[in-house]
Amino acid sequence: AAIGFREKGHIVVEILLSRLSPRSRLVHGIIINIVTALFLLSAFIGSLEMMQRTHGILAITMPFIRNSYVYLALPVGIILSWIYLSRHIIQDIISLIKKAPK
Repeated sequence: AAIGFREKGHIVVEILLSRLSPRSRLVHGIIINIVTALFLLSAFIGSLEMMQRTHGILAITMPFIRNSYVYLALPVGIILSWIYLSRHIIQDIISLIKKAPK
């Protein structure tokens, strides 16, 4: 998922966006990215809670690994996704400011 955020490779409904002006498209993208970042924050908190709840449980297939270590991939992936998403938000805001009418 983090690679999808890095490459801006997620699914977008182009029919709606193609009818917007370039500036409106940029504003729309910023809003969508902020909403996605808030969702990722919620998912991050949930993944930490899941790790805490499963820390005492050993994996059935590999009894030397705690389930919390298996679930560690979630917060790590979310952090990477959030970094890339934040970078895109900042770049889009800078683009919006540079293209602002004077």
